Amino acid sequence: MKTTNINQSAIELWRSFSPPDDRPPLLYPQLNEDGILFIGCNPAWLEKMKAKSFKELLDNPSLQESMIKEEEKIRREYPYFKPCRDIAEAFGVNWAHVDWFFTRETSQQTAEERLLAEPAQWDAPVKLTPFAQSQVDLARKLIDSCAPRVIVVINALASKIARTTFELHTQPLDEGGFYQADIEGRKVPVILSGMLTGQRALDQGSRERLQWHIKQALTERMQQCPFCQAEVERSTRYPDYVCSRCLETATDEKGRRVIFGNADIEGGIKGIYTDTNEEYISRSCFIEGHPCTASEARFGGIVITPNEK
Repeated sequence: MKTTNINQSAIELWRSFSPPDDRPPLLYPQLNEDGILFIGCNPAWLEKMKAKSFKELLDNPSLQESMIKEEEKIRREYPYFKPCRDIAEAFGVNWAHVDWFFTRETSQQTAEERLLAEPAQWDAPVKLTPFAQSQVDLARKLIDSCAPRVIVVINALASKIARTTFELHTQPLDEGGFYQADIEGRKVPVILSGMLTGQRALDQGSRERLQWHIKQALTERMQQCPFCQAEVERSTRYPDYVCSRCLETATDEKGRRVIFGNADIEGGIKGIYTDTNEEYISRSCFIEGHPCTASEARFGGIVITPNEK
C-alpha cells in the first residue's frame, strides 16, 4: 500500500507540535497488505540518518524521498526486521511492520518519558500525551490500510497500547487463544508477544510457540472457492475469488473457453479465446453457468469473482 498521505500527515504533525529534539519522524516506504502485520513501539534513531533534523526535512521533497528509501533499506538489512521476514517467509505470506509512534528514539525509557502522560499499566487504558495520541491515531490508519490477516505485537509497551487502541482490555481471549481487533469491519486475530531481537528477545521455545500460534491464525482462516469449495489462501480484498482450477474453466456466454492474463509487463488485463487466440474484449465470463467478472489483482495477476454474492 502507498504511504504518501500518511507520511505527509506525519510531517504536518511534527510541524504542529514542534518536538524539542527536532529529530525527523519515521517516513514509511510502501507496505505490503494482506499478510502478517508486526507492530512495534517506535523506530530507533540512527546517527547515519540522512536528515539530522526535522527543520532540514521540512519542505524538502527530495530529502523526504531519500529518507523513505533509507527506511526501505533499513527494513531489508537491519537485524531487528529479520525475524519478521523469516516468519513470514516460513508461511509464504506477506509481512509489514508498523510502529505506534513515529518518534525516533533508541532508548525506550526516554521515549516513554516523552510520550506517556503517566506510566502504562496492563489492566488499564494507556494515557498518552496529545502528541503521542495523534501519532497512535495516525498509525491506526496505517494499520487499517494494511488489511492484515493477523497482527503480532512484538513489544511490551506496544502490547499495552494495542489493548487500549483495539479495545482488547474489554474482551477475553477467544477459543483459539486470540484477541480480536476490528479492522475496517473485519475481526482480525491479535497476538501479544515479546521482542524478537535484542537482550529481551523471546527464548527459542517461546519463539516456536509464537510461530505455532501465527500458523493457527493463518490456516484457520482459509477461504473456499465459491464453486468447487477448494481451500484457497484467504484474501481480505477478494473474499470470494475463484480458485486456479475453476478459473481455467471460464467461458463466454456461448460456452467458448476464454482465458485472462495481464496485458503486458505494466499490468492491465487481456482476454483471449483458447481455441483461436483471438482477443476476447469483455471482462465478463461464466463458470459453471454462473456470471463472473475478471479483473486485475491489486498487486498483479488476475482474479475472477462471481457476480452473485
